[in-house]
Amino acid sequence: MSKTFQHGLINYAHIQPTVSYIKDKLADVRENNVPIELLKIDLSKGGRLELLELHITEENERYLKSLSGKYITTLIENIDNRLDASLPILNAFSIFDPSGIPTPNSLDFREYGNESLNILVEKFLRNKKDDILDKVHAEWGKLKYDILSWKSDMDKSVSQNKHTSPIEWCLVRLMKMKSSYGHFYPEIVQIAEGILSLPVSNAWPERGVSKVRLIKDRLRSRMKNDLLNALLHITINGPELFSNECDTLIEKATKKWLAAKKRRKLPTIAKVSDGQYATSSTSSSAAVVELVDTGMQTEPQTLDELREEVQVALKALNVEAKYGHESESEGYDSDYDSE
Repeated sequence: MSKTFQHGLINYAHIQPTVSYIKDKLADVRENNVPIELLKIDLSKGGRLELLELHITEENERYLKSLSGKYITTLIENIDNRLDASLPILNAFSIFDPSGIPTPNSLDFREYGNESLNILVEKFLRNKKDDILDKVHAEWGKLKYDILSWKSDMDKSVSQNKHTSPIEWCLVRLMKMKSSYGHFYPEIVQIAEGILSLPVSNAWPERGVSKVRLIKDRLRSRMKNDLLNALLHITINGPELFSNECDTLIEKATKKWLAAKKRRKLPTIAKVSDGQYATSSTSSSAAVVELVDTGMQTEPQTLDELREEVQVALKALNVEAKYGHESESEGYDSDYDSE
């Protein structure tokens, strides 16, 4: 049930049946003592907990059954306390689903949605005038025909966008009509605004906080907000790793980054002969080129070897080496010379 509420796409008409199903399953677990029976199987010979050498006595079994029954009863009561008052309101949202409205020729068409509409008026328009209920029902009588006419457009849009439910699509279209046709449904539009602004769960902000902790860790604590926002957008809304969409996106981003600014590259250092080095621009085509590794040295080097590497680096950077120069301050090297 928790995973159902964490989904970004929720069918409000399925919430109440889901809660009823979960409560019935919990009652079955309490009556049949399923956790106790599974524990006895695991502790028996050949079970996955056999090596623990634990045995459940009759007194232990009675205690566990009592504890399990109290826990499940409290869990069911907690679900009732948290959702009983909200379930009728959430279930009333389903009247805006175009697929659930009967045809005008049906006997149920005239009365469809009236009870749910009363619940929504009590929730969102309770501070209005006493005659607001009659106005809302009058608007609903006309809106049902409009929603039925939107059904074909809704099917195409929802099939293309998997992140939009039929109820959300209908409410968004109703809000878009507010500027041009708001005088037709001024009261129901306020109900639509309330429904679209309700947060169903706190799963989205929780995911965002978790991503912030993963991106801006101790080693990246000085990251600016613009880069953090970009990385959060990629992490939360980006494609799955190793997918074709992800590979295509990385390729496009790399090409755009390379084209945005001319990147300067260091010249390649080549070894022409013993003791002589040249850059890629000065080496001849006839010379045998041997590339010099730039990896970290793990063995001690002699002073001549270090000087040789310094010469290679200075030539690559077009800097002349100067040895034996005097210090700017008198006596700067006195300590080192004495050593």
